[in-house]
Formats: sequence, structure tokens, C-alpha cells
Amino acid sequence: MGGGLVLAGLLLIVGISSGNAPIFVSEIFYCDGCLADLAVMKDNISLRTDPIQSAPAIQGPALNKGAKLESTREFMTRTISAGHIQVLKTTVIHGRSFGRINRLAKTQYDAAPKGYKQFSVDPGDQIEELQDLSEGSCLAKIKDQVIEVGACRWLEGFNPKTNPDEGHFKVLDKSKTETWIKVRNSGREGWVFLDELF
Repeated sequence: MGGGLVLAGLLLIVGISSGNAPIFVSEIFYCDGCLADLAVMKDNISLRTDPIQSAPAIQGPALNKGAKLESTREFMTRTISAGHIQVLKTTVIHGRSFGRINRLAKTQYDAAPKGYKQFSVDPGDQIEELQDLSEGSCLAKIKDQVIEVGACRWLEGFNPKTNPDEGHFKVLDKSKTETWIKVRNSGREGWVFLDELF
């Protein structure tokens, strides 16, 4: 068995034993404008071999606050736990489906048809919110399908006066995610936790 497979297996075991095994993973990122001037915001930050806290650090000195980074435009958002939304009234949700998946690659996201379809949910149904995207959109699991929802109207920030679905949903809990970005610094390349950059 190759060293890469052994490492992947070890990381999976560590993730499960620490309670951090993701239930969903995506390779898309919602904020291209955030990548123009990347810099470390904390001291003693390590580049890691894989996008997980327990992964080994890349050899070399740790990065300190102010260190400049170059994005490779590779991303990984791991959903540690889904948010749960209770449906209170029959509602039509607009979005595009990626089917029954637990990982969404960037190539798969880019290749999917752009047109939105309608998905009906009824009282008693439960939506699993997986990841926030941008401008009120999100990835959610609806009736076992992962859907990019164009307007996740249960999110905070929608104006009740202009939200036709006000009162249609009840947020039971919110999703917990962590986003990683692959970067370069002084000839080294590795993964860094996004919260350490902003």
C-alpha cells in the first residue's frame, strides 16, 4: 500500500475519533475577491499537508502575522455537522440538484446545468443545511438530494417584509463548517485554515 493511502487512512481514523469526520465536503469557494491580498492574521501558523487540523505541518518555519500568501485556487469546505430546518408550511424552493452525494468537486459544480428547478417541501419535512455560499444561497440536502438553493430564506438577513416565505421555516440548529485554502509561501505549498487569514 502506498504512503499516500496510508496517510489518508490515518487522517480518516483521526477525524472519526476526534468527532471531526465531515458529513459533506465541497471544493467550491464563494469569495474570489477575498483572494487578492492574502496574509496571515495570527502568529505561529503552519502550512499543512492536507485540509484537516490533525494533518502534519509542512517542513519549514511557522508563519507569523503579516506573512504574504499566494492562493493556488484550491479550496475545501468540510461540513462537520449539518444545520436542521423544520418546514412549517408547504413551500417551493428553487435550486439545482447534484443528486445523492457527500462530496462536490469543483468540476462537478461547474459542469452542472445552470438553470434552477422547483423542489416542493411540506410541513414535517426537514432540510439539512450543509454550507452557506454567497448572497443568501447555500448548499442543502432536501429529500436526500444535495441542492444549491438560490435563496435560503430561513437564513438571517432576509427582510420579513419582502420575504414571501416568512414563517414557513424554523431553524433548529445551524451548520458547522471549516474552510481550507491551499496556498504558497517562500517556495512551500500547503493548506491553511481560512479563519487564520481573515
